[in-house]
Amino acid sequence: MLTVEYDLAGEDVAGLDQRSGPVGVLMFEGKISPLSFKYHDKRVVCWLTRNISKRHRLEVKLRKQSESDALTKIANRRHFFSTLSAITKSTTPHCLLLKKVNDTYGHLAGDKTLKEVVTRVKNIIRPGDTLARVGGEEFALLLPDIDEYAAFEIAERIRRAIADEPFHYEEHTFAITLSVGVTQARYQEKNNLIFIRADDALYIAKSPGRDLT
Repeated sequence: MLTVEYDLAGEDVAGLDQRSGPVGVLMFEGKISPLSFKYHDKRVVCWLTRNISKRHRLEVKLRKQSESDALTKIANRRHFFSTLSAITKSTTPHCLLLKKVNDTYGHLAGDKTLKEVVTRVKNIIRPGDTLARVGGEEFALLLPDIDEYAAFEIAERIRRAIADEPFHYEEHTFAITLSVGVTQARYQEKNNLIFIRADDALYIAKSPGRDLT
């Protein structure tokens, strides 16, 4: 339970209370107005409040939807760049992996294959990493507090997880490949510069052939 204390300096005070209830956390929006008289020599206030739990849950749901890719349920491009902007304010090393699913399967499996790619990648990355779909078959992975050497190791594990295990769709079995570009995000560097460098690394990874890091 969170208890909120209000300063009664003679002005109205508005705020939020968060309290534990029988169905979870309840959110209240309240306003306290000091009154002009006292009761037994104590200050008297008028407290008006209303339960905004439903509104709060709806706001949280809408915010998550605005930050998520509708198909894969991971972060979308907008949320990814917001996270990237925040993390580059830190001086610790961070790396960006840009991954392109090579479309050798054409439209055979489409959405189902992309979902399976996401599942395999999520089984490898750490809890604090941010995986996002930034294009049709293009994904970005933000790895905080890691150097390029360790990032390359993760990139290779991801690449092998995609290449070594075949994909299935109805009666079809097929293989797909993943090319990965790796770059280190520099302190206070602009998002577009980091992304361009990762895209250049991805192009180099793909130039000799597919399925490279």
